[in-house]
Amino acid sequence: MIENQLHEGEEPPPPGVRTAGMFRWAMLAIALLGAGYTVLLATGVVGGASAAAVQYHCPMHPTVVSDVPGECPICGMDLVPIDGGASGSEHAHGHDHGDADGSIARAAKQLGARPGQWICPMPEDGVVRDEPGRCEKCGMSLVQVPGDDTRGQEGPAIYSCPMHPEVEHEGPGKCPKCGMYLVRKAADGAQAEQGVAPGHAHPAAGESHEHSAEAGKGVPGLTEVVIPSERLARIGVRTAKVERGRLEGQVRTVGVVAPDERRRYVVQARFSGWIEKLLVDETGATVRTGEPLLQIYSPELYQAQVEYLNALKWSPELQDAASQRLRLLGIAEADLAALRKAGKAQRTMTLRAPGAGHVLRKGAIAGAYVSPGDVLFEVADLSRIWVLADVFEQEIPRVQVGATATFAAAAHPGDRFVGKVSFVYPTVEPSTRTMKVRLEIANASIALRPGMFGDVRLDVEAPEGAIVPRDAVIDSGEHVYAIVARGGGRFTPREVHITGRAGDHVMVVGLDDGEEVVTGAGFFIDSESRLRAALAGMGGGHDHGDLKDSRALAEPGAEKTKGVTP
Repeated sequence: MIENQLHEGEEPPPPGVRTAGMFRWAMLAIALLGAGYTVLLATGVVGGASAAAVQYHCPMHPTVVSDVPGECPICGMDLVPIDGGASGSEHAHGHDHGDADGSIARAAKQLGARPGQWICPMPEDGVVRDEPGRCEKCGMSLVQVPGDDTRGQEGPAIYSCPMHPEVEHEGPGKCPKCGMYLVRKAADGAQAEQGVAPGHAHPAAGESHEHSAEAGKGVPGLTEVVIPSERLARIGVRTAKVERGRLEGQVRTVGVVAPDERRRYVVQARFSGWIEKLLVDETGATVRTGEPLLQIYSPELYQAQVEYLNALKWSPELQDAASQRLRLLGIAEADLAALRKAGKAQRTMTLRAPGAGHVLRKGAIAGAYVSPGDVLFEVADLSRIWVLADVFEQEIPRVQVGATATFAAAAHPGDRFVGKVSFVYPTVEPSTRTMKVRLEIANASIALRPGMFGDVRLDVEAPEGAIVPRDAVIDSGEHVYAIVARGGGRFTPREVHITGRAGDHVMVVGLDDGEEVVTGAGFFIDSESRLRAALAGMGGGHDHGDLKDSRALAEPGAEKTKGVTP
């Protein structure tokens, strides 16, 4: 009959087509029901027992949520239960409509705190204070126990987030951005920051509080950090007080012996000729003033002798001019007297030493031809020598001409040679950032020879200033700074300027007397400070002023808490 209803050329459908269509519609309906149930389960409309399961989160990093207790992998704080069993996502987005002041009031009642006092948000720490501050156990800002006194305020009380002032609410609660408790704003509209004394706000990254007109500034790229006391003990942080005093009245450095430039002599040829004989033929030989050095033949010198002798015989008025010419050619008075006595010109003439000393350089060679200006000998008197000491440029202001100096040569262990500072050179050596200081030392025994190396101690004035151990100062190449311990586990990098060094201590500008500076394990704090400053610069993380030391720095072998899901 069906075949009779088909049009011409149309074929009947295969068997089971209608059954297959009904099956497809049934499967689609089941899929839609499953998807709807999944959505309801995820939003907590169904599965109340699962939604009510207790979850834990970090008070400082609300996005860190775990199904089991543990520690935050970012800052190491103990995870705390989420109020009302809310999920981590709900808490992180601020869907916390509980009474924050009620939670604080319950914690205050548990601790026996009165309205107006300050307690730690972690009641198990048992911290109660009469003034704002930080918890010495966990480093969190103390919160104030609410009271009923609302005098001086008109209208509803306004609460805002300490870290996100734009977040305001007419009543207590938690910040939807970071999960911190909202705090009541003052009557004048200013935020009453929990845990921070009035007029003492947290510094921004890379800045520091001003302690005095002379105190140093913050260090770019670093920021303040807060480390719990138990962590400080684990990483071995040591501190020392900044003391007012004077450095040791000496500058210690090294120096090299050099000849006194005012006691050096050069013997040069003033005419051309040939060296006939060397009378002093060794470098380093000792010579006396006027001692013969060599004999030289020179046609020019021979002609000058003949003219001098002729002037003596035939023209007494030219005698002075002829003798003066021989003197200018380097002939000594003794040789002129010998020439007058002999009455005839000598084939060779003698050149003599102009002063006593040691031959430092010998350019004369027997038989060699010399021209005017050739250096034949260089002689230096070493009975009084110089020591050229290298002094860092920041210590030069302490060095005065006339100050007593002591030189200890490596070649003479146990001996001390005392002299005076005679000159401070005006230039700085670019490669070493040092300046030359010249010492003059008597050397009658010739114990000190040019080129000897040794230690130098300069007696200098010792001005009064802030003294700290050398280990307290960090030199990054771009900045010189110290890490100031301000109490309660808070550490602030402070830029300083070194004005003097002596032994294991340095004098600095930028620190106040009595302040505590880190002298041990400072690299941990320095690294943490750089990390926090970098995160703040990138806009990452909610430090809230409670800057913890990272577990990777304080405890390199620590593992992440099992079950924690960032």
